[in-house]
Amino acid sequence: MELAMAHNLGHMIEDVASGVDDNDDPEVLKSSVSFMMQNQQYEKAVEIMIGLGQTSEALDISEQYNVDLKEEMALKLIPPAAENAN
Repeated sequence: MELAMAHNLGHMIEDVASGVDDNDDPEVLKSSVSFMMQNQQYEKAVEIMIGLGQTSEALDISEQYNVDLKEEMALKLIPPAAENAN
């Protein structure tokens, strides 16, 4: 991801962002969010924010830039049900 950002390889960044998982370095992911926001790649930025657990920020960006949320992204934004909900 850092290499792709350093050389402004947007297409590679999109591919890498699609494969974000729990083993990725959070600092690199935060840098990639900044990079994507600067390059108007809001959907990918939101996708990474969701992966980082920054759900309220992801929702704010989605609303501000009119990002269409994919179903899988929207499902990750739904808080888990309370165990003792009646």
